[in-house]
Amino acid sequence: MSKNLISVYIITFNEQDRINDTIIAAKKVADEIIIIDSGSTDNTKLIVKKHNIDVIYNKWHSYCEQKYFAQNKCRNDWVLMIDADEVISDQLAQEINQLKLDDQYCSFKIKIRNILPNQKKPHNIIADYNVVRLYNKKICSMPKDKGNHDRIFVPKNKKIGQLKGYIKHYSFINIFHATEKFNIHSSEMQKKLNKKSKKYSFFRLVTEYPRQFLKYYLFKGMIFAGKQGFIYASSHAYFRFLKIAKNIEGKLGSDLK
Repeated sequence: MSKNLISVYIITFNEQDRINDTIIAAKKVADEIIIIDSGSTDNTKLIVKKHNIDVIYNKWHSYCEQKYFAQNKCRNDWVLMIDADEVISDQLAQEINQLKLDDQYCSFKIKIRNILPNQKKPHNIIADYNVVRLYNKKICSMPKDKGNHDRIFVPKNKKIGQLKGYIKHYSFINIFHATEKFNIHSSEMQKKLNKKSKKYSFFRLVTEYPRQFLKYYLFKGMIFAGKQGFIYASSHAYFRFLKIAKNIEGKLGSDLK
């Protein structure tokens, strides 16, 4: 357990296949673990309770609203946001436990490294993404109204630290799971775009899939991950296409009324 008083918060929905490893790793740094569940129908809640952690129910509205709710349930000022499909690496756990949480930094960025299905560790050539995950909630916050762009708000005049350790991200179990996940994400993004009256062109619709596929497959290094890399790049390109397609579909429906 960390010498620092850190709350780890996780949102769940039908995560029985992954939540156990997530909690085991989180315990290495957490003074408190908060689990917010939106109505799991599998064994997620049973697995969580075996770790002597209470499951708090909150009706689903969006990713950000769910995480905002979870953040505010944490008793400590310093909080660490972890998704149910993520596992803190041993290197990161050790680093957090040795971290001096003071006024120098209000938050810390952590690298998220993707682990593809049937693989045990991140591919060194595949690009990581680097985001704020550990932060002081008195200064920084998970915005409640950001649709599904679950990025922590950090005031511009505040310094952000960088941790060397990483979080392992098991993004999806199989193609069925990925399609289900992307469908939910794209629908939430479409709602956000509708509120902003955002419109996409037909040209953007036609070019989005090939453009995003090339981005993930070539520039993010999925080409080096074999068949799984091709599937991953194709799936993410499809997700981006869905976002545009649902936006245009919604606008066409409005025009017909």
